Amino acid sequence: MIHLNETILRFSAVKAFFRITAFALIGFTAFSKPIKDISLLNALFSTTLALFFGGLYKSLLLVFFKSFNRDLKEKYGKRIVTKAAENGLVYIFPFSVIAFFSRFLFGISLVTPLLSSALVISAFSAAASINSLRQKPRILNTITAFIISSIFATGWLYYSSFIAKIPSYAESGVQLLYLFLKGTFRI
Repeated sequence: MIHLNETILRFSAVKAFFRITAFALIGFTAFSKPIKDISLLNALFSTTLALFFGGLYKSLLLVFFKSFNRDLKEKYGKRIVTKAAENGLVYIFPFSVIAFFSRFLFGISLVTPLLSSALVISAFSAAASINSLRQKPRILNTITAFIISSIFATGWLYYSSFIAKIPSYAESGVQLLYLFLKGTFRI
């Protein structure tokens, strides 16, 4: 148990970096136009939106994991549940890399199925990492991982097509504002 605890605590900053990079890459891949038409505003908006989605996903998972595993906090320390969950959430990274290359090298958009799979696998892996700290694993961690990942995967499935249109509207709004200011103030 001690060895596992040390493994979980190590490299949590690196794992967080990979998780953040993965969601940024997913957002860039999902909401950007083909590589030749990428605009700075579109890339910035889509990356920010995906980072918000990823942060919300992680936060919701952690709220439930922390509430169900208070005894681990007393046994291993204050941040053990967060660091154990980071072990699982790092599995989003390979899926985001595959989605990026399939989109920009092969012209195939696989973001939705890959992200749905990544959310489920990473949530189950986070629950397994937390359960590995116990003598007797809790099924509640696994059920929580299933419910939250299913909600987020379904939400992505239904709302990603709507959200994909927002960068175009924002870009048009900025161009309209620029034309208005240019005409008004003779810039």
